[in-house]
Amino acid sequence: MYDLLLFYLGTLWLFSALSFCRENPQPNSNKAPYAVSNWIALGDSFSAGPGAGKEYNDGKDGRPPGGSGHCMRRTESYPPLLQGDEQMPGPNGPQSGKPEFKFVSCTGDTTVEMLDMTIGDNQIRQIPRGTKLGTLSIGGNDVLFGPILKACIMGVALMCETKKKEGLDVLYSGDFHNRYNQVLTKTVQDKFQWTSGTSAHTSLYVTSYIQFFDDWTDQCDQATFSPSPFADKVTKKLRKEMNNMVHQLNEVLQYKIDLRNVGAWTGRGWQTNGPEWFYTAIHFVDMDWRYLDHRFCREGIHEPDEHHDTWFFHLKILGSNEDPIEVDMSQKDNETYIDELIPMTWTPGKNGDAPFDENDPIQVENKETQTRTFHPKPDGFRAETKALVDMLYQDELQTGLAGKGMFLMCVGDITSLGEHVGFDAETRYGYLPYLDHILNRWANFGGQLRHRFIGRNHGYYGGDYDSEIYPFVESLGHLAGRMRTNPLLTHPIYQGRIVIPMMVGAKDLLMGRKVDDMLPEMHWMLQEIWSKDKNAVVLLATIPMIGEQNDRGDEFWPLQRAVIEWNSRLAALVSYYARKEKRPIVKVHISTTQKEHIKQNLYIPNKEGYQRMAYDWLAGLVQANERGFFDGDRWTMQTLEDLQNTKEEELNATDPICTQSREQEQKVEDVKRSLFRGAKDQTDWVENYACNPDMQCRYCMDLEMPNMQTQYPWSNGTTCVSTGGIEPWKPTLHQLLIRRDGAQDDMGDWCVENVNNILNKCVDEGSFNGGYWSDGKRLINLTNIGWKETMKLSPTTEVESWYNIFGKYEDSVAAMKNGPVLPEDFVPMSPNTGKSQGDQ
Repeated sequence: MYDLLLFYLGTLWLFSALSFCRENPQPNSNKAPYAVSNWIALGDSFSAGPGAGKEYNDGKDGRPPGGSGHCMRRTESYPPLLQGDEQMPGPNGPQSGKPEFKFVSCTGDTTVEMLDMTIGDNQIRQIPRGTKLGTLSIGGNDVLFGPILKACIMGVALMCETKKKEGLDVLYSGDFHNRYNQVLTKTVQDKFQWTSGTSAHTSLYVTSYIQFFDDWTDQCDQATFSPSPFADKVTKKLRKEMNNMVHQLNEVLQYKIDLRNVGAWTGRGWQTNGPEWFYTAIHFVDMDWRYLDHRFCREGIHEPDEHHDTWFFHLKILGSNEDPIEVDMSQKDNETYIDELIPMTWTPGKNGDAPFDENDPIQVENKETQTRTFHPKPDGFRAETKALVDMLYQDELQTGLAGKGMFLMCVGDITSLGEHVGFDAETRYGYLPYLDHILNRWANFGGQLRHRFIGRNHGYYGGDYDSEIYPFVESLGHLAGRMRTNPLLTHPIYQGRIVIPMMVGAKDLLMGRKVDDMLPEMHWMLQEIWSKDKNAVVLLATIPMIGEQNDRGDEFWPLQRAVIEWNSRLAALVSYYARKEKRPIVKVHISTTQKEHIKQNLYIPNKEGYQRMAYDWLAGLVQANERGFFDGDRWTMQTLEDLQNTKEEELNATDPICTQSREQEQKVEDVKRSLFRGAKDQTDWVENYACNPDMQCRYCMDLEMPNMQTQYPWSNGTTCVSTGGIEPWKPTLHQLLIRRDGAQDDMGDWCVENVNNILNKCVDEGSFNGGYWSDGKRLINLTNIGWKETMKLSPTTEVESWYNIFGKYEDSVAAMKNGPVLPEDFVPMSPNTGKSQGDQ
C-alpha cells in the first residue's frame, strides 16, 4: 500500500541516538535565554495576584518595603513563584543563583496606565534599560472584564448586554490595537533593546487569560454567584458567553503579538538540511489548558460553594467557607476602597476614591476579599509558574519527543497547502515539508523521532506527502464525510498511533457561513475520528488571519472578526473534549498573519508563513507529549519499526486500492474522459502516455536531503517522480508515478498491468474516480481533480492551478470588508448520512 511505501522512502529513519544539550540550536518560535541576570514582571491583577498569599512589598528578604497599595502584589502570584523556582535560570545559567527581579504588576492597570508616564509608579518606566526577560499580562481591564462580570454574574449594574457590547467594541477598536502595540514596542524595543540582528532569544512572555467555567454541566443552571437579588442564574448560555469573551480576548492578543513579531525574529532560517533556528521577540503562553480540571461549575460541584480544587476565588458571601483575607492595617492608606453595592472590581484604589476607613467593617471585609473574585488562587498560579518554566526550558521539553513514533494525518482545506502544484512554487506542499524537516533534523531529535505522513490524498503535490487536505472541498461537512469513510483510521498498523494536525474552517468562512452553523459539523468530524480510533491525538489549530499584506491590524473587517470568533469557539471546543470527553486533543495557535501571504491572495501564506506554521505544529506535538498523550509502547519508535518488519506483507498490494468516491452526477465515461484527456481510448492512454518512458520520469526527487536553497528544492534525487507532464516542471496532476531508485527502469509490464487494474476495478466496476497501487518500491496513483475541466484537455496539458478558485483579488477584498454572502445553492452535509441535506 502506498501509505506504507513511504516507510521505504522514509526520510532520515536510519540515524542512531544523539545526546542533547541545551546549547543545541532548536527550531522553535520560543527560545528562552540560557542565562538571566535580571528580569521584570509587568501587568494587571492576573499577574499581581490579589488574594494569592501575603503582601509582597513588605520589606522582607530584600523585597521593597512600603506595601504595594492598590496594586495588591502578592507572594503567591506567578512572578514571585517563578523567581523562587529552583529552575529559574541565574546570571550564568541554570543552578547559578538568582537573577535580580522587579515585580511591578498592578491590579487595575490597563494599557492606558501602562503608557501614561505621568503616573508615579508607571510600570514601563520602572523597567531597567537592557533588561533581557519579562512577563506581561495586560488587556483584561481595557475590555471591561470587571464591569462585565459584575453586570452579568454578580447582578450589579443590570446592564449585561450593554457591558459586553462595550467590551467587544474596545477589543476590536483601533485605539486598543495601537495602545497594546505601543506597550509591546516600548517594552521590547525601547527598554529591552531587542533587535533582530543582535538578540538571540525570546524576551517577553505574555500570559493568557483563562476560561472561568465548565459550560456544559447542569447544576449551575440553577445557581447564582452573588447574594444580589438581581444576579442571574449562571446558565450554560451565560457561561458560554463569558468563556467566549475570554477566548476572543486571547485570540486578539495573540494576533497582535503575531503582527508585532513579523520582522521581529532572529535566526538563520532555512539551510541545506532544514531550518536552523527561528526565534521571535515575544511569545504568548497559553495557560488555559492547565485549568481544565479546576474551573467553576465542574461536574459534581454545587456552586457557589467553595471547593479546594477550584483555582479561582469566589465572591466572599455570607456562609461561604472561603478563607478570609488578612487585613494589614498598617497599609490602610494604600488599600482599596470598594464603592459598589456588591463590591467586585478590577480597578481599586485609583485617585479620587474615598479614603479607607479602618473602622468600617464592611470596607475591611470587602477590600481584597472582593477584588480577588474570579482571580487565580495560589494553586492556579503554581500551575502558571510551571507553564513559564516549561517555556524557559522549551528545548528540553521538546527533546522529550525523541524515541517516539507516529503517523501524521494532516486534515485541512484551502489554507493548508500552497498556491499551486508547480515544482517551482516555494509554497508547494504548504506547511508539510517544513514540519517534516523540523522533525527529521538531526540537531533536534538525533534521528530518534519516527514519523510518516499518511492520507488518501496522494496526487496533488507529487505524492511524497500524503494527507487529508483538500483545497477543493466544499465545506466542513464534506471533510467530516471524508473522515466517516476513511479506512486509515481503522487500519491495524495505523490505529492508535495517529496524530491529526487539523486546520479547517477557512473555506466555510470565505463562503459566508456563520460560525454557529459550522460548529455542529466540527463536532461531527471529531466524533467520526474518535469513533474509529479513540486514541487518535488531534491537534486542532486556529486558522491564520485573512487579509491584505499591507493590513496593519488596527481595524477588523467582518470576515476578520469571523476568523477571531471561529478561533475562539475552537478554544472552547477543545476544552470541552479534553475535560468532558477526556479526549487527547490540543489547541494549536497558528501564528501566521496576513503579512506573510503570497501576493494578491488574502488566504494563502507564503514560504515564511508556512515556516512559522510548522513551528506552531511542533509546539502542539510538544504539549501533547507533555500531557501524556504519547505515553505507552504503541507510541515508541521501536514499535513502529517492528510493525514495519512484521507487517511487510501489507506493503505488497496485489490489488489496487480505490479512492475518491464518485460524485452523484458523474458518469463512468466522464471519469475516463477526464483521465484520458483526448487519447483515443484506454489502451492509447495507458501505453502511449501513462506508461510511456519518454513521457515519464523526467523529474527525480531527493526525499531525504532536499536543498532548500535551490530553486527546486526536491530535485536531483534518486526517486523517480512523474505526473505525466509534457515539460519536466509541469504536472498533469491526474497521474503520479514513483519508482524508488528506478530512474532507468523501462517500466515493462508492471505499469500497464496495474494502471489497467486501477481503471477496471475502481472506475469501471466501482464507484470511484481513481485509486493507487504499490509493491513497496513502486507506486501508481490515479486521481481526478477538477474532472469537469480536465475531461476537455489533452493528455499532456498542465492542469490549471486551484489558486483560481479564489476569484478576482478585488472581489475577495470586497467580500472581506463587507462580509461574504453565502451562495443560495449551498447545501450543508448531514451528520446522519454524510450526504448533502438536499439529497435526503
